[in-house]
Amino acid sequence: MRLRLLIGGAAGLLTAFGGACSPESPEAELAGQVFLHGGPGDSRPLSLVRIRAYDGGEMERYLEDREEALRDEREALIRGEEAAHEALSEARAALEEQRELIARGERDAERERAETARRVRDRQERIRENEMLINELLEAPEVPEGIPTREEYQAFQQRREHWYSMTASERAAWREALEETNEELESDIEALSEREVREGEERAAALDGLRAGLEDYYAAVIEAEANLERAEVEREAFPSLAAVFRDLPEEIDQVRTDANGEFALRLPKNRRLALVALWRDGERERGWLLWIDPAEQEGRRVLLSDHNAMKPDDTWESLSGTNGTRVR
Repeated sequence: MRLRLLIGGAAGLLTAFGGACSPESPEAELAGQVFLHGGPGDSRPLSLVRIRAYDGGEMERYLEDREEALRDEREALIRGEEAAHEALSEARAALEEQRELIARGERDAERERAETARRVRDRQERIRENEMLINELLEAPEVPEGIPTREEYQAFQQRREHWYSMTASERAAWREALEETNEELESDIEALSEREVREGEERAAALDGLRAGLEDYYAAVIEAEANLERAEVEREAFPSLAAVFRDLPEEIDQVRTDANGEFALRLPKNRRLALVALWRDGERERGWLLWIDPAEQEGRRVLLSDHNAMKPDDTWESLSGTNGTRVR
């Protein structure tokens, strides 16, 4: 897309100015002022604003090249923003995965503790049952106290008959076998308890490591969010005036405004020129681009203010008119 560069568009922005150069002079004086409107009847002159004049043809070529460069820079910013989005998604996914690992580890640890407790209880119950059998083998079962139910009395009769049906050596062998079984069960309980302590410490250490690493995942998400926010701001604010007018060609003349915002340039006549001025104060910035013919504008005064500053919502083609613009 070629820029539609117009000549002489600044005529409507110029006011009468006395003391013009003589017709014979090869140069013309271009004077003016830079100021901002502060309200009705109020204006603020801008001092130390750099005013630069460029050959019109060189500026036209510069703008054409700059337009292409800005397009590439914008695409790079868009790709950077997309990459920042992807990095944030990955950081959040990694954080969620780490949190799930911790939750799974906690569930596994609780399940292992519950399983160990169940196995210990089973062995303890078997030990109690075996001890009852051992006691019953020591002497003949006695009649239950009180008035037993039929079922209790029948159970007593069966135990008594079983006891008397065994010889003393058989009862001794059974007692020995039950006592050995209880020793094995107690050994199992001790081993289960020791293993639970050992594995519990290992699980706790592993979970502590995962929880400690969680801070790094949170930090990665925060950093990714900051990177994305920065990428969005850069993309939305692009291009700044400094980006539009980066690496300008060599100027024909330049000057800075005085304390009253006044400036004066000596420029060649009969030559299309581009006048550029940029100002920044903290977060605020203003920029002006005017196309002028010094011979035609000789004796007039250039006023650079809010009303003819470059506008953020203008299009690139607006650079060819009296008002500059930020490129969309």
